[in-house]
Amino acid sequence: MIWALGYDGARTEAWDALKTAFGSAPPPPPTAPGALQIVSATFSGAVTASLHVKNVGGQSIQPADPPPATLFAETDSAAAVAQGSWRVAVDVADRPAAQMERPWRWGLSQPLAPGAETDLEVQVQLDRPGTRTVWAAVIHEGVDRPQDYVGQTDLVVGSTPASVGDAGVPDAGTTPPPTEARVGGCSQTNGGLWALFALLAFCNFRLRNSTRRV
Repeated sequence: MIWALGYDGARTEAWDALKTAFGSAPPPPPTAPGALQIVSATFSGAVTASLHVKNVGGQSIQPADPPPATLFAETDSAAAVAQGSWRVAVDVADRPAAQMERPWRWGLSQPLAPGAETDLEVQVQLDRPGTRTVWAAVIHEGVDRPQDYVGQTDLVVGSTPASVGDAGVPDAGTTPPPTEARVGGCSQTNGGLWALFALLAFCNFRLRNSTRRV
């Protein structure tokens, strides 16, 4: 039969019989979609987040707005994007309740292939002074929040209090109080009093001599 298949011309009965008997090759399993994961997160300033991310899925993750170079003010919130987009986010513990959760969000600027990793640096300008607790998250827009509270950190925003260990040391730019110069163990600020005593003693001495002569 196999030999005859080469001469069957346009007739497909033999081929159809083989397919029915043995079936066709099974289709490959579906590829898992892309999935963004934060590997590490560090925070500095007020506030810069340095994020190392990886695509742990089976398909590339496409860019989304806004790009990582976007600077948010504390009162800003990211605009909505297409459902299913992947973005990283930053939040602060004392955010106003009226502001959306994880308000500062950024997408990738370039596609991220399966298994690939990249570094992102994103910024928010926090203005309210004090100790602020910040963290990072991964947002699968319209789907879920696979990661949250990543790298949670307390940052001091605004001026820092003066250190306690420098008491008694004049600050730079200030003039220290004058130091009394001492001569012979005596302070010069008492020099006038000593001169007065010496003058009285001398006058008393002259007066006694004059009395004796008389």
